[in-house]
Amino acid sequence: MEWDYTYNLDLPDAYRNAQLAAMEKGRKGKTSVKSYFPDLDSVDQQQLSDDLQMAVDINQRSICLLRQDLESVLQELEKANSWNSQLIATKNRQEDEIAFLKRQVLRTHMSAILKVKNQENMIQELEQKLRDQTEKFEVQQKQMASTNLELAQSKSSCNDLKQELDSLQQKNNEKDEEIQQLTLQHSIRDNSCDKTTKELKALLDVVEKELQNERAINSDKTMTIIQLRNQNAISLIAQKHLASKNEALERESKKLKAVIAKQKNSLLLQERNLKDNETLNATVTEVLKVKTFLEEENSQHKEFEQSLTPLKEENVCLKSTIVKLEATKKRVENESSRLKTKNAKLEDDLSSLKSINTSLMSTNEVLRKTVSDSDAAKASLHDDFYKVLDLIQQQKDQESKAETQLVLLKSTIKKLKNSKTQLEQQVAEDRTTMTELQAEVERLRQRLEYHGQPTVALSPINNTPRGDSRCVQKEGKVPET
Repeated sequence: MEWDYTYNLDLPDAYRNAQLAAMEKGRKGKTSVKSYFPDLDSVDQQQLSDDLQMAVDINQRSICLLRQDLESVLQELEKANSWNSQLIATKNRQEDEIAFLKRQVLRTHMSAILKVKNQENMIQELEQKLRDQTEKFEVQQKQMASTNLELAQSKSSCNDLKQELDSLQQKNNEKDEEIQQLTLQHSIRDNSCDKTTKELKALLDVVEKELQNERAINSDKTMTIIQLRNQNAISLIAQKHLASKNEALERESKKLKAVIAKQKNSLLLQERNLKDNETLNATVTEVLKVKTFLEEENSQHKEFEQSLTPLKEENVCLKSTIVKLEATKKRVENESSRLKTKNAKLEDDLSSLKSINTSLMSTNEVLRKTVSDSDAAKASLHDDFYKVLDLIQQQKDQESKAETQLVLLKSTIKKLKNSKTQLEQQVAEDRTTMTELQAEVERLRQRLEYHGQPTVALSPINNTPRGDSRCVQKEGKVPET
Protein backbone atom coordinates (compact mmCIF):
# COMPACT_ATOMS: atom_id res chain seq x y z
CA MET A 1 0.00 0.00 0.00
CA GLU A 2 1.62 3.23 -1.14
CA TRP A 3 1.06 6.51 0.66
CA ASP A 4 0.95 9.98 -0.83
CA TYR A 5 2.92 12.10 1.62
CA THR A 6 1.92 15.52 0.28
CA TYR A 7 0.92 17.86 3.05
CA ASN A 8 -2.60 18.81 2.08
CA LEU A 9 -4.07 19.62 5.50
CA ASP A 10 -7.75 20.35 5.91
CA LEU A 11 -7.03 23.30 8.25
CA PRO A 12 -7.58 27.08 8.17
CA ASP A 13 -5.44 29.30 5.99
CA ALA A 14 -3.27 30.37 8.93
CA TYR A 15 -2.21 26.83 9.63
CA ARG A 16 -1.60 26.15 5.96
CA ASN A 17 0.51 29.28 5.55
CA ALA A 18 2.49 28.40 8.67
CA GLN A 19 3.10 24.91 7.33
CA LEU A 20 4.36 26.21 4.01
CA ALA A 21 6.66 28.64 5.82
CA ALA A 22 8.08 25.83 7.93
CA MET A 23 8.68 23.72 4.82
CA GLU A 24 10.51 26.62 3.17
CA LYS A 25 12.75 27.15 6.17
CA GLY A 26 13.54 23.45 6.23
CA ARG A 27 12.84 22.99 9.92
CA LYS A 28 16.32 24.19 10.87
CA GLY A 29 16.75 25.04 14.51
CA LYS A 30 14.17 25.23 17.30
CA THR A 31 11.55 27.93 16.93
CA SER A 32 8.52 28.76 19.03
CA VAL A 33 4.99 27.73 18.15
CA LYS A 34 3.98 31.38 17.64
CA SER A 35 6.60 31.79 14.94
CA TYR A 36 4.87 29.02 13.02
CA PHE A 37 1.38 30.14 13.98
CA PRO A 38 1.33 33.95 14.33
CA ASP A 39 -2.47 34.06 14.48
CA LEU A 40 -2.65 31.52 17.31
CA ASP A 41 -4.42 33.90 19.76
CA SER A 42 -7.24 34.58 17.35
CA VAL A 43 -7.91 30.84 16.74
CA ASP A 44 -10.28 28.80 18.89
CA GLN A 45 -8.10 26.81 21.32
CA GLN A 46 -10.55 23.93 21.62
CA GLN A 47 -10.81 23.49 17.87
CA LEU A 48 -7.02 23.61 17.61
CA SER A 49 -6.51 20.98 20.32
CA ASP A 50 -9.11 18.70 18.69
CA ASP A 51 -7.40 19.08 15.33
CA LEU A 52 -4.00 18.39 16.85
CA GLN A 53 -5.27 15.29 18.68
CA MET A 54 -6.83 14.03 15.46
CA ALA A 55 -3.56 14.63 13.61
CA VAL A 56 -1.63 12.69 16.29
CA ASP A 57 -4.07 9.77 16.09
CA ILE A 58 -3.91 9.66 12.31
CA ASN A 59 -0.11 9.84 12.45
CA GLN A 60 0.02 6.90 14.87
CA ARG A 61 -2.36 4.90 12.73
CA SER A 62 -0.32 5.58 9.61
CA ILE A 63 2.83 4.44 11.44
CA CYS A 64 1.11 1.20 12.47
CA LEU A 65 -0.11 0.57 8.95
CA LEU A 66 3.35 1.22 7.59
CA ARG A 67 4.76 -1.32 10.04
CA GLN A 68 2.27 -3.95 8.91
CA ASP A 69 3.03 -3.18 5.28
CA LEU A 70 6.74 -3.45 5.99
CA GLU A 71 6.27 -6.84 7.73
CA SER A 72 4.26 -8.16 4.78
CA VAL A 73 6.94 -6.89 2.41
CA LEU A 74 9.62 -8.62 4.51
CA GLN A 75 7.63 -11.88 4.43
CA GLU A 76 7.33 -11.59 0.68
CA LEU A 77 11.08 -10.96 0.51
CA GLU A 78 11.76 -14.09 2.57
CA LYS A 79 9.46 -16.10 0.30
CA ALA A 80 11.21 -14.67 -2.75
CA ASN A 81 14.61 -15.55 -1.22
CA SER A 82 13.49 -19.14 -0.52
CA TRP A 83 12.04 -19.42 -4.02
CA ASN A 84 15.26 -18.00 -5.46
CA SER A 85 17.35 -20.54 -3.49
CA GLN A 86 15.10 -23.36 -4.74
CA LEU A 87 15.48 -22.07 -8.30
CA ILE A 88 19.27 -21.94 -7.89
CA ALA A 89 19.28 -25.50 -6.47
CA THR A 90 17.14 -26.78 -9.37
CA LYS A 91 19.37 -24.89 -11.78
CA ASN A 92 22.50 -26.51 -10.31
CA ARG A 93 20.81 -29.92 -10.41
CA GLN A 94 19.79 -29.43 -14.02
CA GLU A 95 23.31 -28.24 -14.88
CA ASP A 96 24.70 -31.44 -13.31
CA GLU A 97 22.19 -33.51 -15.29
CA ILE A 98 23.09 -31.64 -18.48
CA ALA A 99 26.80 -32.27 -17.82
CA PHE A 100 26.09 -35.98 -17.21
CA LEU A 101 24.02 -36.19 -20.41
CA LYS A 102 26.75 -34.34 -22.33
CA ARG A 103 29.26 -36.90 -21.09
CA GLN A 104 27.00 -39.74 -22.21
CA VAL A 105 26.49 -38.09 -25.60
CA LEU A 106 30.25 -37.61 -25.95
CA ARG A 107 30.83 -41.27 -25.12
CA THR A 108 28.26 -42.41 -27.67
CA HIS A 109 29.70 -39.94 -30.19
CA MET A 110 33.23 -41.24 -29.63
CA SER A 111 32.04 -44.86 -29.91
CA ALA A 112 30.25 -43.97 -33.16
CA ILE A 113 33.44 -42.30 -34.46
CA LEU A 114 35.44 -45.41 -33.57
CA LYS A 115 32.89 -47.59 -35.36
CA VAL A 116 33.12 -45.36 -38.43
CA LYS A 117 36.93 -45.54 -38.35
CA ASN A 118 36.79 -49.31 -38.04
CA GLN A 119 34.41 -49.46 -40.98
CA GLU A 120 36.75 -47.24 -43.02
CA ASN A 121 39.66 -49.55 -42.19
CA MET A 122 37.53 -52.54 -43.20
CA ILE A 123 36.71 -50.82 -46.50
CA GLN A 124 40.40 -50.17 -47.13
CA GLU A 125 41.21 -53.82 -46.37
CA LEU A 126 38.45 -54.97 -48.72
CA GLU A 127 39.79 -52.68 -51.45
CA GLN A 128 43.27 -54.15 -50.96
CA LYS A 129 41.82 -57.66 -51.14
CA LEU A 130 39.96 -56.73 -54.31
CA ARG A 131 43.18 -55.48 -55.86
CA ASP A 132 44.91 -58.72 -54.94
CA GLN A 133 42.02 -60.69 -56.39
CA THR A 134 42.20 -58.72 -59.66
CA GLU A 135 45.90 -59.56 -59.92
CA LYS A 136 45.11 -63.22 -59.26
CA PHE A 137 42.33 -63.02 -61.84
CA GLU A 138 44.78 -61.79 -64.49
CA VAL A 139 47.15 -64.66 -63.70
CA GLN A 140 44.26 -67.13 -63.86
CA GLN A 141 43.14 -65.71 -67.20
CA LYS A 142 46.59 -66.48 -68.59
CA GLN A 143 46.23 -69.97 -67.23
CA MET A 144 42.77 -70.21 -68.87
CA ALA A 145 44.34 -69.39 -72.25
CA SER A 146 46.72 -72.34 -71.84
CA THR A 147 43.89 -74.62 -70.72
CA ASN A 148 41.83 -73.68 -73.79
CA LEU A 149 44.53 -75.21 -75.99
CA GLU A 150 44.42 -78.32 -73.87
CA LEU A 151 40.64 -78.42 -74.27
CA ALA A 152 40.98 -78.28 -78.06
CA GLN A 153 43.39 -81.19 -77.93
CA SER A 154 41.05 -83.08 -75.61
CA LYS A 155 38.18 -82.52 -78.07
CA SER A 156 40.18 -84.20 -80.85
CA SER A 157 40.93 -87.06 -78.48
CA CYS A 158 37.21 -87.30 -77.71
CA ASN A 159 36.49 -87.77 -81.42
CA ASP A 160 39.02 -90.60 -81.52
CA LEU A 161 37.34 -92.16 -78.54
CA LYS A 162 33.97 -91.96 -80.30
CA GLN A 163 35.39 -93.95 -83.23
CA GLU A 164 36.76 -96.54 -80.84
CA LEU A 165 33.42 -96.74 -79.09
CA ASP A 166 31.66 -97.34 -82.42
CA SER A 167 33.96 -100.31 -83.10
CA LEU A 168 33.29 -101.68 -79.61
CA GLN A 169 29.48 -101.48 -79.97
CA GLN A 170 29.34 -104.84 -81.78
CA LYS A 171 31.28 -106.58 -79.01
CA ASN A 172 29.45 -105.12 -75.96
CA ASN A 173 25.85 -103.95 -76.28
CA GLU A 174 25.58 -102.79 -72.68
CA LYS A 175 28.58 -100.46 -72.97
CA ASP A 176 27.20 -99.18 -76.29
CA GLU A 177 24.02 -97.94 -74.57
CA GLU A 178 26.02 -96.05 -71.96
CA ILE A 179 28.21 -94.46 -74.63
CA GLN A 180 25.11 -93.38 -76.60
CA GLN A 181 23.70 -91.71 -73.49
CA LEU A 182 26.97 -89.92 -72.92
CA THR A 183 27.05 -88.68 -76.50
CA LEU A 184 23.45 -87.44 -76.23
CA GLN A 185 24.30 -85.59 -73.02
CA HIS A 186 27.34 -84.12 -74.70
CA SER A 187 25.25 -82.83 -77.62
CA ILE A 188 22.61 -81.39 -75.24
CA ARG A 189 25.33 -79.62 -73.29
CA ASP A 190 26.79 -78.22 -76.50
CA ASN A 191 23.37 -76.79 -77.40
CA SER A 192 22.97 -75.38 -73.87
CA CYS A 193 26.44 -73.87 -74.13
CA ASP A 194 25.44 -72.12 -77.35
CA LYS A 195 22.41 -70.65 -75.61
CA THR A 196 24.46 -69.56 -72.65
CA THR A 197 27.06 -67.98 -74.91
CA LYS A 198 24.33 -65.89 -76.53
CA GLU A 199 23.10 -64.76 -73.10
CA LEU A 200 26.64 -64.02 -72.02
CA LYS A 201 27.12 -61.99 -75.21
CA ALA A 202 24.01 -59.96 -74.31
CA LEU A 203 25.38 -59.46 -70.79
CA LEU A 204 28.74 -58.46 -72.24
CA ASP A 205 27.01 -55.92 -74.51
CA VAL A 206 25.37 -54.38 -71.42
CA VAL A 207 28.72 -54.40 -69.62
CA GLU A 208 30.38 -52.80 -72.67
CA LYS A 209 27.76 -50.01 -72.69
CA GLU A 210 28.43 -49.33 -69.02
CA LEU A 211 32.17 -49.40 -69.64
CA GLN A 212 31.77 -46.89 -72.50
CA ASN A 213 29.95 -44.51 -70.12
CA GLU A 214 32.72 -44.97 -67.58
CA ARG A 215 35.40 -44.27 -70.21
CA ALA A 216 34.01 -40.75 -70.67
CA ILE A 217 34.19 -40.20 -66.88
CA ASN A 218 37.60 -41.74 -66.19
CA SER A 219 39.97 -42.15 -69.12
CA ASP A 220 42.72 -43.62 -66.92
CA LYS A 221 40.73 -46.83 -66.33
CA THR A 222 40.05 -47.67 -69.98
CA MET A 223 42.96 -50.08 -70.23
CA THR A 224 41.65 -52.23 -67.37
CA ILE A 225 38.17 -52.32 -68.96
CA ILE A 226 39.67 -53.43 -72.32
CA GLN A 227 41.57 -56.17 -70.52
CA LEU A 228 38.36 -57.32 -68.82
CA ARG A 229 36.56 -57.35 -72.19
CA ASN A 230 39.33 -59.47 -73.73
CA GLN A 231 39.18 -61.77 -70.75
CA ASN A 232 35.41 -62.12 -71.19
CA ALA A 233 35.97 -62.96 -74.89
CA ILE A 234 38.50 -65.61 -73.86
CA SER A 235 36.00 -66.98 -71.35
CA LEU A 236 33.37 -67.16 -74.14
CA ILE A 237 35.78 -69.22 -76.28
CA ALA A 238 36.34 -71.51 -73.29
CA GLN A 239 32.59 -71.67 -72.64
CA LYS A 240 31.95 -73.15 -76.11
CA HIS A 241 33.98 -76.23 -75.14
CA LEU A 242 32.34 -76.63 -71.73
CA ALA A 243 29.08 -78.54 -71.30
CA SER A 244 26.89 -78.51 -68.22
CA LYS A 245 24.43 -76.63 -66.06
CA ASN A 246 22.44 -74.38 -68.41
CA GLU A 247 19.94 -73.63 -65.69
CA ALA A 248 22.74 -72.66 -63.29
CA LEU A 249 24.07 -70.17 -65.85
CA GLU A 250 20.61 -68.56 -66.22
CA ARG A 251 20.25 -68.23 -62.46
CA GLU A 252 23.73 -66.80 -62.13
CA SER A 253 23.02 -64.24 -64.89
CA LYS A 254 19.80 -63.15 -63.13
CA LYS A 255 21.62 -62.93 -59.81
CA LEU A 256 24.39 -60.90 -61.44
CA LYS A 257 21.82 -58.45 -62.86
CA ALA A 258 20.14 -58.12 -59.45
CA VAL A 259 23.53 -57.66 -57.77
CA ILE A 260 24.49 -54.97 -60.32
CA ALA A 261 21.21 -53.09 -59.68
CA LYS A 262 21.55 -53.36 -55.89
CA GLN A 263 25.17 -52.26 -55.97
CA LYS A 264 24.31 -49.28 -58.17
CA ASN A 265 21.54 -48.15 -55.77
CA SER A 266 23.73 -48.64 -52.69
CA LEU A 267 26.67 -46.84 -54.30
CA LEU A 268 24.54 -43.84 -55.30
CA LEU A 269 23.23 -43.53 -51.73
CA GLN A 270 26.41 -44.19 -49.74
CA GLU A 271 29.37 -42.75 -51.68
CA ARG A 272 28.62 -40.36 -54.49
CA ASN A 273 32.24 -39.35 -54.83
CA LEU A 274 33.39 -42.95 -55.49
CA LYS A 275 31.03 -43.88 -58.35
CA ASP A 276 33.77 -44.76 -60.80
CA ASN A 277 35.74 -47.00 -58.42
CA GLU A 278 32.69 -48.86 -57.14
CA THR A 279 31.25 -49.49 -60.61
CA LEU A 280 34.62 -50.97 -61.56
CA ASN A 281 34.50 -53.09 -58.41
CA ALA A 282 31.03 -54.31 -59.42
CA THR A 283 32.29 -55.28 -62.91
CA VAL A 284 35.31 -56.99 -61.35
CA THR A 285 33.03 -58.99 -59.05
CA GLU A 286 30.89 -59.96 -62.04
CA VAL A 287 33.96 -61.14 -63.96
CA LEU A 288 35.17 -63.01 -60.88
CA LYS A 289 31.83 -64.80 -60.62
CA VAL A 290 31.99 -65.67 -64.34
CA LYS A 291 35.57 -66.87 -63.84
CA THR A 292 34.61 -69.10 -60.92
CA PHE A 293 31.71 -70.47 -62.93
CA LEU A 294 34.03 -71.15 -65.87
CA GLU A 295 36.50 -72.85 -63.57
CA GLU A 296 33.73 -75.09 -62.27
CA GLU A 297 32.70 -75.88 -65.83
CA ASN A 298 36.32 -76.61 -66.73
CA SER A 299 36.67 -78.96 -63.77
CA GLN A 300 33.45 -80.73 -64.75
CA HIS A 301 34.70 -81.07 -68.33
CA LYS A 302 37.95 -82.56 -67.03
CA GLU A 303 35.94 -84.96 -64.88
CA PHE A 304 33.94 -85.91 -67.99
CA GLU A 305 37.21 -86.63 -69.83
CA GLN A 306 38.49 -88.58 -66.87
CA SER A 307 35.25 -90.59 -66.88
CA LEU A 308 35.95 -91.49 -70.54
CA THR A 309 39.47 -92.79 -69.82
CA PRO A 310 38.24 -95.71 -67.66
CA LEU A 311 35.88 -96.66 -70.50
CA LYS A 312 38.91 -97.12 -72.76
CA GLU A 313 40.59 -99.20 -70.15
CA GLU A 314 37.44 -101.22 -69.63
CA ASN A 315 37.17 -101.91 -73.36
CA VAL A 316 40.76 -103.21 -73.38
CA CYS A 317 39.98 -105.27 -70.32
CA LEU A 318 36.83 -106.68 -71.96
CA LYS A 319 38.87 -108.18 -74.75
CA SER A 320 41.11 -109.86 -72.23
CA THR A 321 38.17 -110.93 -70.07
CA ILE A 322 36.43 -112.62 -73.00
CA VAL A 323 39.45 -114.89 -73.31
CA LYS A 324 39.51 -115.39 -69.58
CA LEU A 325 35.77 -116.19 -69.45
CA GLU A 326 36.21 -119.08 -71.82
CA ALA A 327 38.85 -120.51 -69.51
CA THR A 328 36.76 -119.86 -66.42
CA LYS A 329 33.73 -121.55 -68.02
CA LYS A 330 35.53 -124.83 -67.78
CA ARG A 331 36.44 -124.13 -64.19
CA VAL A 332 32.82 -123.33 -63.36
CA GLU A 333 31.67 -126.69 -64.61
CA ASN A 334 34.21 -128.35 -62.37
CA GLU A 335 33.20 -126.23 -59.40
CA SER A 336 29.44 -126.87 -59.87
CA SER A 337 29.92 -130.35 -58.59
CA ARG A 338 31.65 -128.98 -55.53
CA LEU A 339 28.81 -126.50 -54.94
CA LYS A 340 26.27 -129.29 -54.75
CA THR A 341 28.15 -130.76 -51.83
CA LYS A 342 28.40 -127.33 -50.21
CA ASN A 343 24.62 -126.81 -50.65
CA ALA A 344 23.91 -129.53 -48.15
CA LYS A 345 26.16 -127.83 -45.66
CA LEU A 346 24.41 -124.51 -46.31
CA GLU A 347 21.05 -125.99 -45.43
CA ASP A 348 22.48 -126.97 -42.08
CA ASP A 349 23.79 -123.44 -41.66
CA LEU A 350 20.28 -122.04 -42.49
CA SER A 351 18.81 -123.54 -39.36
CA SER A 352 21.52 -121.89 -37.28
CA LEU A 353 20.93 -118.57 -39.08
CA LYS A 354 17.21 -118.68 -38.20
CA SER A 355 18.09 -118.86 -34.52
CA ILE A 356 20.48 -115.97 -35.00
CA ASN A 357 17.66 -114.04 -36.77
CA THR A 358 15.43 -114.26 -33.71
CA SER A 359 18.16 -112.77 -31.55
CA LEU A 360 18.63 -110.00 -34.13
CA MET A 361 14.90 -109.18 -33.99
CA SER A 362 15.18 -108.61 -30.23
CA THR A 363 18.19 -106.36 -30.73
CA ASN A 364 16.24 -104.49 -33.46
CA GLU A 365 13.51 -103.58 -30.95
CA VAL A 366 16.16 -102.22 -28.59
CA LEU A 367 17.57 -100.13 -31.44
CA ARG A 368 14.10 -98.74 -32.21
CA LYS A 369 13.79 -97.58 -28.62
CA THR A 370 17.17 -95.86 -28.86
CA VAL A 371 16.06 -94.20 -32.12
CA SER A 372 12.93 -92.84 -30.40
CA ASP A 373 15.10 -91.50 -27.56
CA SER A 374 17.39 -89.83 -30.10
CA ASP A 375 14.36 -88.24 -31.82
CA ALA A 376 13.27 -86.79 -28.48
CA ALA A 377 16.78 -85.43 -27.95
CA LYS A 378 16.68 -83.88 -31.43
CA ALA A 379 13.34 -82.21 -30.60
CA SER A 380 14.82 -80.76 -27.39
CA LEU A 381 17.82 -79.51 -29.40
CA HIS A 382 15.44 -77.84 -31.88
CA ASP A 383 13.66 -76.13 -28.97
CA ASP A 384 16.99 -74.89 -27.60
CA PHE A 385 17.91 -73.60 -31.06
CA TYR A 386 14.67 -71.62 -31.34
CA LYS A 387 15.22 -70.25 -27.82
CA VAL A 388 18.66 -69.03 -28.88
CA LEU A 389 17.08 -67.38 -31.93
CA ASP A 390 14.53 -65.67 -29.63
CA LEU A 391 17.37 -64.39 -27.43
CA ILE A 392 19.15 -62.99 -30.49
CA GLN A 393 15.92 -61.24 -31.52
CA GLN A 394 15.55 -59.80 -28.01
CA GLN A 395 19.11 -58.45 -28.18
CA LYS A 396 18.30 -56.81 -31.50
CA ASP A 397 15.14 -55.27 -29.96
CA GLN A 398 17.19 -54.00 -27.01
CA GLU A 399 19.69 -52.42 -29.40
CA SER A 400 16.82 -50.67 -31.24
CA LYS A 401 15.42 -49.48 -27.88
CA ALA A 402 18.84 -48.13 -26.93
CA GLU A 403 18.95 -46.18 -30.19
CA THR A 404 15.48 -44.72 -29.48
CA GLN A 405 16.61 -43.82 -25.94
CA LEU A 406 19.59 -42.03 -27.47
CA VAL A 407 17.24 -39.96 -29.60
CA LEU A 408 15.09 -39.22 -26.53
CA LEU A 409 18.18 -38.20 -24.56
CA LYS A 410 19.14 -35.75 -27.28
CA SER A 411 15.61 -34.27 -27.21
CA THR A 412 15.72 -34.02 -23.38
CA ILE A 413 19.08 -32.25 -23.61
CA LYS A 414 17.51 -29.69 -25.93
CA LYS A 415 14.54 -29.31 -23.54
CA LEU A 416 16.88 -28.91 -20.55
CA LYS A 417 18.85 -26.26 -22.44
CA ASN A 418 15.60 -24.39 -23.16
CA SER A 419 14.51 -24.74 -19.51
CA LYS A 420 17.96 -23.54 -18.43
CA THR A 421 17.56 -20.37 -20.51
CA GLN A 422 14.06 -19.89 -19.08
CA LEU A 423 15.35 -20.36 -15.53
CA GLU A 424 18.15 -17.87 -16.16
CA GLN A 425 15.55 -15.38 -17.44
CA GLN A 426 13.41 -16.02 -14.35
CA VAL A 427 16.44 -15.60 -12.07
CA ALA A 428 17.25 -12.30 -13.79
CA GLU A 429 13.64 -11.18 -13.38
CA ASP A 430 13.68 -12.24 -9.69
CA ARG A 431 16.88 -10.29 -9.18
CA THR A 432 15.31 -7.20 -10.69
CA THR A 433 12.24 -7.68 -8.47
CA MET A 434 14.54 -8.17 -5.47
CA THR A 435 16.34 -4.93 -6.20
CA GLU A 436 12.99 -3.16 -6.63
CA LEU A 437 11.70 -4.62 -3.35
CA GLN A 438 14.90 -3.65 -1.54
CA ALA A 439 14.56 -0.12 -2.91
CA GLU A 440 10.91 -0.10 -1.76
CA VAL A 441 11.96 -1.31 1.73
CA GLU A 442 14.62 1.41 1.93
CA ARG A 443 12.06 4.00 0.92
CA LEU A 444 9.60 2.70 3.53
CA ARG A 445 12.33 2.80 6.20
CA GLN A 446 13.13 6.38 5.29
CA ARG A 447 9.46 7.26 5.52
CA LEU A 448 9.18 5.53 8.90
CA GLU A 449 12.22 7.42 10.12
CA TYR A 450 10.71 10.58 8.75
CA HIS A 451 7.40 9.94 10.55
CA GLY A 452 9.18 9.11 13.78
CA GLN A 453 10.02 12.92 14.23
CA PRO A 454 8.01 14.89 16.87
CA THR A 455 6.52 17.38 14.36
CA VAL A 456 2.78 16.76 14.32
CA ALA A 457 1.62 19.25 11.69
CA LEU A 458 3.71 17.55 8.99
CA SER A 459 1.97 14.12 9.23
CA PRO A 460 -0.52 12.95 6.55
CA ILE A 461 -4.13 13.43 7.52
CA ASN A 462 -6.54 13.34 4.58
CA ASN A 463 -4.90 10.38 2.75
CA THR A 464 -5.65 7.85 5.56
CA PRO A 465 -9.17 6.40 5.88
CA ARG A 466 -10.60 7.02 9.33
CA GLY A 467 -12.48 3.72 9.50
CA ASP A 468 -9.42 1.53 8.86
CA SER A 469 -9.47 -1.45 11.23
CA ARG A 470 -5.83 -2.53 10.81
CA CYS A 471 -4.59 -0.32 13.67
CA VAL A 472 -6.89 0.34 16.68
CA GLN A 473 -5.95 2.31 19.81
CA LYS A 474 -6.43 0.53 23.13
CA GLU A 475 -8.19 2.67 25.76
CA GLY A 476 -7.16 5.95 24.20
CA LYS A 477 -3.46 5.18 24.48
CA VAL A 478 -1.06 6.03 21.74
CA PRO A 479 0.55 2.86 20.13
CA GLU A 480 4.24 2.42 20.58
CA THR A 481 6.46 3.40 17.69
